[in-house]
Amino acid sequence: MIETFQQAEIPFIFDADGAKLWSFAHMNLIIPWFFVHYVINVEGQIVSCQIMLFNIGQIEQLIIDPTISIKAIYLISPGYLNQTNKWSMDLIKSLSTGIDEKSFLEQSVTRYELANYKFYYYPEITSQASFKKIADIYVH
Repeated sequence: MIETFQQAEIPFIFDADGAKLWSFAHMNLIIPWFFVHYVINVEGQIVSCQIMLFNIGQIEQLIIDPTISIKAIYLISPGYLNQTNKWSMDLIKSLSTGIDEKSFLEQSVTRYELANYKFYYYPEITSQASFKKIADIYVH
């Protein structure tokens, strides 16, 4: 998903168990992804964090962790999905999984409901009416 380059590495002065810092990275796929703001409680210390994620399973892992509280999830959507011909970052109100009942194989689909009440589906479907919700993954 993400490609980095040796010349982009930033020297890291703290011991971080193999973690590295990069001044830039290249995204190889033009697909939706998530920017998640969360807080974590580590022995009574509240730490604010941000993470880039690429699938709902990763969000589910954050949700079930009792030390983590998600503050906001943003959808970073490519232009073909948000129909603007440019990347967009939007606050997510809810994430749901389901199927497209009108597809030949009842294809698995993710529905993104944004804070501005727009809905995006990935992969795209022909009509909202063909989406049959299976589960809510995240509701803000």
